[in-house]
Amino acid sequence: MIGCPQTNGQGVQVMADWPNDLQANEPGFHKALIRDRVTAGWITLLNPWKLSTVQSQKDPVMRQICAALIIPARFSHSLRIEEIDTSLATRQTLVEGNVGAMSYMDWHVYLNDEADFIPLPLNARAEVLIREAGLHLEGTVSGTAVFLGHGSNGDEADAPAHLLRLAERLFDTALAA
Repeated sequence: MIGCPQTNGQGVQVMADWPNDLQANEPGFHKALIRDRVTAGWITLLNPWKLSTVQSQKDPVMRQICAALIIPARFSHSLRIEEIDTSLATRQTLVEGNVGAMSYMDWHVYLNDEADFIPLPLNARAEVLIREAGLHLEGTVSGTAVFLGHGSNGDEADAPAHLLRLAERLFDTALAA
């Protein structure tokens, strides 16, 4: 194994390890060590390409980056795939308030959990996608919907490809994955 230390400009040193026959940007790249110069501690990451580092005053905060399918409630706004950090603050910003979730098989969707009390617009596209993907709904869906996949150990993952294909077919749109 060889190492390639880098500094992210915020006092956090990133040490990347990979087998000699692979380059850091190839799929075989498997782990990274993050060192915070303030605490001098090391953190091992298994999939560093899905993480970004943001440093607070003392400790770095690791945020997972995933490709989310975002379906705005308003028809004038397009469906899109967007790489987001999966922090609670980001999800709250996207759904414009408190976050609630519905889960099914290998995906879940985040919605504003106060949509019934706040006059958010109905999201017919998200409702149709949820129903067509197999989840039975009792009520309606309102506000922006953020779809992600289930990762290992309870982590977030990219929105599943089958869900993206279904959205493309249902709404006659091309989504760049």
